[in-house]
Amino acid sequence: MTCSNPITTLLQRAGVSGSFARLCCILVAAGLASNSSADEPTRGPAGTPTTETTEERTNVDTTKPQGEAGPAVTMPGAGNLRSWRVVNAFVYDTHGDVEVLEDRIKLGAGKPGSALVIAQEVPKMDYELAIDAMRTGESSDIFCGITAPFHDTHFTLVIGGWGGSVIGISNVDHESAIENETTTSWDFVNDRWYRIRLRVTEESIEAWIDDERAVKLDPRHRELSIWWEQQPTRPLGIFTWKTSAAYCNASIKSVKDVASDKSGP
Repeated sequence: MTCSNPITTLLQRAGVSGSFARLCCILVAAGLASNSSADEPTRGPAGTPTTETTEERTNVDTTKPQGEAGPAVTMPGAGNLRSWRVVNAFVYDTHGDVEVLEDRIKLGAGKPGSALVIAQEVPKMDYELAIDAMRTGESSDIFCGITAPFHDTHFTLVIGGWGGSVIGISNVDHESAIENETTTSWDFVNDRWYRIRLRVTEESIEAWIDDERAVKLDPRHRELSIWWEQQPTRPLGIFTWKTSAAYCNASIKSVKDVASDKSGP
């Protein structure tokens, strides 16, 4: 279920700008407006306080490793994205327990996050990634963040952020997933599998939840980037933020091969 268009339309008719109208719509859908505490700062794109300055972020030297490389893990299920490593760097040095079962990988809630990074070669363009993801924690926050390549840069697909319902791309022209035109909302249910697909081409970045398209962006003439917390999840990584999750059946194919599969007998 996506964000209610009538709310956005009414705000825009009242003279409210499009981006601010979308933000108001998301706040209503996620229930953040009524549940936020005056004593707690508003949370930013990866859970950091928005009062944190750009200078404070850039003081972190992202060119140097922080923490040992984590253990290798194998993604269960079908799919060719099998080889991963646990991320121990930056904010993920206090990650939750990582458990590999026969049918899934479980990421425990970190303080603030837990993450896996790919340990095999992946394409930089013209690919479609698919993964099954499930939020298992009581806390409602990002249960499937995907950092992915676009040529030599990267972006993050946020699934379930800002109160548990927001979907979008961070960052587009320096705007996070709740600030740009990719922002939408979804009613996610705990302990339910969702099939997430991400397709990246020169002309379009698209994402689907099950079979419903949730995100579409024309990346041409746009600047894509990631938050400093996601540096160790490059070139391809999945992460949680203040919640736990499970994953399986991760695969990646060229867009040409995906089209060929759909046109076959």
